[in-house]
Amino acid sequence: MPRIKPLLVLCAALLTVTPAASADVNSDMNQFFNKLGFASNTTQPGVWQGQAAGYAYGG
Repeated sequence: MPRIKPLLVLCAALLTVTPAASADVNSDMNQFFNKLGFASNTTQPGVWQGQAAGYAYGG
């Protein structure tokens, strides 16, 4: 039992002092799509009301 407490303190210290991850997903995705070498045509997302039901489209 006395060995568990220092182990718990060590684990708690390691979990609270983790280095910040420097992952920037937005720039990674932009670099990926820019390297593909083609242009795309996109539209803005919105909602359209039809006669029977409302439709949502993503763009």
